[in-house]
Amino acid sequence: MGVVAFTTTQLGHDQRAREIEDLLKAQSLRTLEMFSAGALESVIQEDIAVVDVLIRDTAKLDPDLYSVRVSNAAGGLIVYWVRPGESFPDGAYTFEGVVEHDGLVFGNVTAVWNPARLIDAVNARLALEQSRMIVALLTLTALSLFLLHILVTSPLSRIGGRLRLLSDENSRINDLAPLNLSGSREMQLLSAAVDNLGNAIDASRTLAAKLEYQAGHDYLTGLVSRSSFEQSLRNHLASRTIDSPPATLLFFDLDQFKLVNDSCGHAAGDALLVQLSAMLRNEVQAGDVFARLGGDEFALLLPTTDLPAGESYAEHLRLVIERFRFSWQERTFAAEASIGVVAISGADNDMAVVLQAADTACYAAKYAGRNRIHVYQEDDERRLAREREISWVPRIRAAIEASRFVLYGQLIEPAKSGACEQAHLEILVRMLDEHNELIPPGAFLPSAERYGLMPQIDSWVISHTLEWMSSLQARSEMVPVCAINISGASVCDARFREFLLAALADCSVPCSSICFEITETAAVADLASAIRFMEEVRQMGCRFALDDFGAGMSSFTYLKNLPVDFIKIDGAFVKDLLKDDTSLAMVRAIADISRVMNIASIAEFVENDAIRQKLAEIGIDYVQGYGVGKPQPVSLFETGAALQRVA
Repeated sequence: MGVVAFTTTQLGHDQRAREIEDLLKAQSLRTLEMFSAGALESVIQEDIAVVDVLIRDTAKLDPDLYSVRVSNAAGGLIVYWVRPGESFPDGAYTFEGVVEHDGLVFGNVTAVWNPARLIDAVNARLALEQSRMIVALLTLTALSLFLLHILVTSPLSRIGGRLRLLSDENSRINDLAPLNLSGSREMQLLSAAVDNLGNAIDASRTLAAKLEYQAGHDYLTGLVSRSSFEQSLRNHLASRTIDSPPATLLFFDLDQFKLVNDSCGHAAGDALLVQLSAMLRNEVQAGDVFARLGGDEFALLLPTTDLPAGESYAEHLRLVIERFRFSWQERTFAAEASIGVVAISGADNDMAVVLQAADTACYAAKYAGRNRIHVYQEDDERRLAREREISWVPRIRAAIEASRFVLYGQLIEPAKSGACEQAHLEILVRMLDEHNELIPPGAFLPSAERYGLMPQIDSWVISHTLEWMSSLQARSEMVPVCAINISGASVCDARFREFLLAALADCSVPCSSICFEITETAAVADLASAIRFMEEVRQMGCRFALDDFGAGMSSFTYLKNLPVDFIKIDGAFVKDLLKDDTSLAMVRAIADISRVMNIASIAEFVENDAIRQKLAEIGIDYVQGYGVGKPQPVSLFETGAALQRVA
């Protein structure tokens, strides 16, 4: 009896832990896949309102979702949502994912789930099952004592044998015939109780097996899930030695899958994935691990296949997919796939490195024209990065010719509340693509800087900023101080200098309301040219800010020679101000130096009031960041408090 009680109790504990963990994993994966798919465009655009709506809609569908943090590819916060009125849950489950498209990561999502509801539901169900088992055990014990008293030895021996089978986790309970003991009514009841106990244990094992299967398999296609595949890959890599036979990893996704979703809806896309997965499953050999990683991405681990055979097999799969035809409501679609192939050899392979190599190879196949395979090479990542930068050049030039840019602004406020100042904005730029969708600056500015297009972009920003300021002044007689970024390439460009001086001479806006920002690294790259440029522009009445101050090794040395009115402290020091004594000391030193030199200080990356208060205490003059105001179109600064004197 003790063995049965222990076994059933232990089964309940183990089942509870597995079920809660598996449900949380499956739930978080489904929710984040749904959110990331819907949030792709809004994250790329950093459209805070849309992302916020998507999060709230997702939270309505998923009551266990406690918080969601969405950041861009550079790590900058876009939205941080927490379910109102709830404190941080005990045993919270955190899941991280990325917002990506065609191999490009545009943002990151970190979500926290409250397991309380699932724990309560699982506990209630297991408690009910265990109570049934306990009742059966109590009944069995009472009847056994009674039957022992009247010396019913043979039936009790059969019952004991049955209980031993029930205690064995490897026994097939559903194959056991009912006891159907004859004799007294009590003996019949006892045999029925044992049969009921067997049925309860069988149901418990079936439920546990079902939950385990669901956790390890994709809910749509039935293929191995991402988490299960990563565990299989991790185990394979951990078991490898220097003498292990070579293996191969295939990473592929479907080309133009978005066309099916966009033209026929997500139901059609799901049906395509189900049909294609069933077809490809027939091509997979025993021992290989075939998984759907999410969306239209798949992976196949070939643990005993070398690179030549793996490459041949990848080409075979590509042809199988190419011959596949998907029909939906009288429309037929062809399917194609880009497949990355990675060789696994020797030992000490890191799973993240192997997966990254496979993803890079897959992207290289797409970049080369799609519907092909690509074997990973060591220089693939550098080459692809360069090709991606080059691919932006014609798009940027087309945008310059068509004037497809938009001005954004971000508030800069006095650090001390209650200070009265003229409104101060940093002017930012966003590019519009061919469909007038916003492109964040981090996507195109690196290419523009690398390939000499920044002077043209800077000229566009300056012209349209001065035009906007003039129009605003004519309508309201109020104009903010506008800080305009100038690249290092523009500072050293003679034609840009001529353009800027002419634009300032023709502008009706007071030059005292115009400030130009130059990064510290750009200024010191050609110090003589930078000083000459700044002095000429300052003679017109404009001011200068030295951006990213502190990032260089000799910041204070160069500061003595640069004619600047503001220094903007590098955000790397500001964001860790409250928890890093070194950052605090650096910011305090910059505040002291700027005060002695009569230069105003501006702190970037100010994300909350606590950082702002600390900055005010140590003497920083101005603050900027998401805790002050997020970037938004300049048209939103034309009315309201944004252009009033900050009180």
